[in-house]
Amino acid sequence: GPPAIVPKDTFHEMELAAQRLTQSIGYQGAGTVEYLYNADTNSYFFLELNPRLQVEHPVTEGITGVNLPATQLQVAMGIPLYEIPQVRQLYDKPDTYGTEKIDFLAERYRDIDSHVIAARITAENPDEGFKPTSGSIERIKFQSTPNVWGYFSVGANGGIHEFADSQFGHLFAKGPNREQARKALVLALKEMEVRGNIRNSVEYLVKLLETEDFKNNAIDTSWLDGLIREKAVAVEMPSHLVVVSAAIFKAFEHVKTATEEVKESFRKGQVSTGGIPGINSFNTEVAYLDTKYSFHVERISPDVYRFALGGNKIDVEVTQTAEGALLATFGGETHRIFGMDEPLGLRLSLDGNTILMPTIFDPSELRTDVTGKVVRYLQDNGAPVEAGQPYVEVEAMKMIMPLKATESGKISHNLSPGTVIGAGDLLATLELKDPSKVKKIDNFDGMLDIPEAAVDIAPTSAVTNVLSGFNLDPEAVAQKALDAVSDADAAAELLIKSINEFYRVESLFDGQIKDDVVRTLTKGNADNLDVVIAENLAHQKLAMRSQLILAMIRQVDTFKDRFGSDVPDEVITALDSLTQLKGKDYGEIILAAEEKVRNAKVPSFDVRRADLRSKLTDSDTDLVELSRSSTLSAGVDLLTNLLDDEDESVRASAMETFVRRVYRTYSVPKLNVETLDGRLSCSFEFEFADVPKADRVTRNGFFSVIEDAGKFAQELPVILNAYGSKLSGDASKDGPINVLQIGAISGDSDIADLENALAANQAKLNMLGIRTVTVLITKGSKDPTYYTFPQCDGFKEDPLRRGMRPTFHHLLELGRLGENYNLERIPAVGRNVQIYVGTEKTAKRNAAQVVFVRGVTHTPGLVTFSGARRALLQGLDELERAQSNSKVTLQSSSRIYLHSLPELTGATPEEIANNFYDVVDKLKSRLAQRLLKLRVDEIEAKVRVTSTDEDGNPMVVPVRLVASSMEGEWLKSAAYIERPDPVTGVTREFCVIGAGKDAVCMLDPYSTSNIIQTKRAIARRVGSTYAYDFLGLLEVGLIQEWENYLSDLAGAPGAPSIIPGGLFE
Repeated sequence: GPPAIVPKDTFHEMELAAQRLTQSIGYQGAGTVEYLYNADTNSYFFLELNPRLQVEHPVTEGITGVNLPATQLQVAMGIPLYEIPQVRQLYDKPDTYGTEKIDFLAERYRDIDSHVIAARITAENPDEGFKPTSGSIERIKFQSTPNVWGYFSVGANGGIHEFADSQFGHLFAKGPNREQARKALVLALKEMEVRGNIRNSVEYLVKLLETEDFKNNAIDTSWLDGLIREKAVAVEMPSHLVVVSAAIFKAFEHVKTATEEVKESFRKGQVSTGGIPGINSFNTEVAYLDTKYSFHVERISPDVYRFALGGNKIDVEVTQTAEGALLATFGGETHRIFGMDEPLGLRLSLDGNTILMPTIFDPSELRTDVTGKVVRYLQDNGAPVEAGQPYVEVEAMKMIMPLKATESGKISHNLSPGTVIGAGDLLATLELKDPSKVKKIDNFDGMLDIPEAAVDIAPTSAVTNVLSGFNLDPEAVAQKALDAVSDADAAAELLIKSINEFYRVESLFDGQIKDDVVRTLTKGNADNLDVVIAENLAHQKLAMRSQLILAMIRQVDTFKDRFGSDVPDEVITALDSLTQLKGKDYGEIILAAEEKVRNAKVPSFDVRRADLRSKLTDSDTDLVELSRSSTLSAGVDLLTNLLDDEDESVRASAMETFVRRVYRTYSVPKLNVETLDGRLSCSFEFEFADVPKADRVTRNGFFSVIEDAGKFAQELPVILNAYGSKLSGDASKDGPINVLQIGAISGDSDIADLENALAANQAKLNMLGIRTVTVLITKGSKDPTYYTFPQCDGFKEDPLRRGMRPTFHHLLELGRLGENYNLERIPAVGRNVQIYVGTEKTAKRNAAQVVFVRGVTHTPGLVTFSGARRALLQGLDELERAQSNSKVTLQSSSRIYLHSLPELTGATPEEIANNFYDVVDKLKSRLAQRLLKLRVDEIEAKVRVTSTDEDGNPMVVPVRLVASSMEGEWLKSAAYIERPDPVTGVTREFCVIGAGKDAVCMLDPYSTSNIIQTKRAIARRVGSTYAYDFLGLLEVGLIQEWENYLSDLAGAPGAPSIIPGGLFE
């Protein structure tokens, strides 16, 4: 009030009529006269007189400023109404405490300048025609404001019983006008929360107040009944949001319940830990709107849950507030969730809106949703009843209510009249008239309408989560964590903490009986059994945690490349602790840690430089053998640091060793180091060693050292003249096949300045037949920088080759890649590894993307299982890191190529190929999950086998070992002998190795996507697996079964020791 639709004069007439009525019957006291008003005719009709104080009396108080209960008491005390101060203020009397009379029939009170709206809070279910409900109330959250006041007849831990009136609260909102009062009431209701076993009308009132009819005051006596009948006002929530929220509540409750069950078993002295895995990995179902949603839930941190449903994957961060509500962040939004399991289903409160999610009951069962008692059944036992027809009357909240049948059939009574009932009780059963018409529940198999938004878990926190046993990808976590650290100290701290935490947990179980460990932990943590669960959970996830530690141990090799410093001693100490573990399950970690501890004894830069210098000055050192040594791998670039040594012989030996090392895959028949015009210089001839001697083309190289990179332009012409003096005849007759390298001891130079200098001497460069110019600039204890300027690009710097030694481009076969792909280089960690993102040149739109990981190794043993596994893991680590690059798409194909430089002796290509097939089978079985996750479609290894040509001259036979999915079958193995071009060194033919198949040769640049790769990419785009790849997974599974079988029979008499060949043939 006041009623805004009634004109003031008419309303005044109503007031005067009410006064005359009460005077005519002699009534003194508070009362209410009710009228029915017709706005069309501006007429009103008397309804009733209530001679008492009504529950809406604060409405009158709010607009008049008169306290009605206080006024009642004063009148009862004999004080005239006109002497009451608040009444005198209402009538604008100047003397508030005066005694002069007020003629209430003649005088008018002051104009009303406010409006008040009241809202009753009831224990009624708006979804069922405001059917009363009863039950306990756990909490009522309401805060009065200057504009809204409220009161409640029950408090926390109270309740509404079935014999009480349904109203338990009242709110009153005040404003300068009706609209402002309405807005204040809406805001108050939205912030209000009632939690308990009852239903309430709060959300419905909000929707009611926001209808256009209410806003416009276009309501009448039939308005609300019409809305209820048509169910025109409903609290609508997106169905998928409701489903996910319900799944979140159920998952949270599951974790609480499962954790408590394990604790209770520990309290009873039991030592079983079988229930612990189910705390973090379980299934939960939600049924809503005739659809069942079956989620698999994985906890990936203490407060982050990952829900998987078909192709849907939703990460949710869940926090429980002090009052027990859940704050769930997913899909880019935060929602407030509370739920309560009831006999008829789950009652979910989502962002202040209540949704009842019924349990899936047998349709032949008729159950009650109210608490009360049975009055009478409306059909005889065994009589027919139709769907929607009332079948029983029950009494609840002083009301008789009919309950309707949900299906048609013959009814059988389960209770007798007068029986007290509660929600969920079975009242009757039906012999269904037509069972086929019963509504069926469908399983959801589509995509949820929930936006994808990843929960941000800090990389270091992700490491902690994995070590605690939460389900994350350990390889990816290790890569991201080390990528995220800012310096060597932070990286060392991360490694040390991770290793120490792993060792701390496993040292509890190593060499111990599990039951004894559980008893000890329970006894020592009787007041905090969460510790016992945490330790066991971590240990049970040993395989996953081991993968994390192994991935981190592998990153120790990249420490210097990442941070420019050696591995701190504290990291080595932590690694050494891992070698103290004794259990068989720790074997791989122990071996990896021992290897890193041994390698860590590599001395500092100054010591290594001095050691290398000592070798170069030793008269017994064979520089050719030194250049081929695998131990020189870390010192190749160190040789450039000795090019300005004070000892001339050291400078010469360093230059010769460097040139021979860089060109180790070539035959170098002639090499001469000398000082020309004060510059250390090296002229050499080289040929491709994998070409028969009679077909080889001799190429010339020249390496000259200058003092300052800034003087490159003025030094270049002199160097070119010196180079020319070393050549005889027409140096360009075979085309550009020669090379020039210039090293600078100090200084720096812009790439543009280098390009300008080369452009000014381009005619001379072409005359000398120079194919590439490489400029290296030493950087003290850091690796030198390399710039390459190919003749085919007009001696412009090639960014793809930046940082590469002169022959790296050829060894990585980047020329082959460039035939069909546009390449973009992205960062790699390993010094001898490059990563490229390639897009097909021929594609007009949506070009297929391929991530190429290319590397060389100076370490022998690539064809053995351990060597191949080590090399492949390093490649996968690089690929894992590349996945976080924004330029790499989720549908990209991945291909790994590794070129092993040491020559293999004592084995034929056929033997190497057969061994490779076995190695690939084992690698696929052990690394299948990671290979699929990183979308590896091809693995290539190039090895070099010593042999002789037709004339008996030594030569190298290049053998290419391939595991490829390009033709359909997942990572199918093949082996080829390569036949390179004598001039360019690029392979012209690939000849299949096999019985009678050596003559089958083919041309094979890196082809673009075929139809198989296109379909495979489509499957990956929708989060699925290509059909052909399932065959590979079956093969992997069969191999794993055989390995487990052989392991179980190990040592048994007559037991097989190897897996039979041709399992899938």
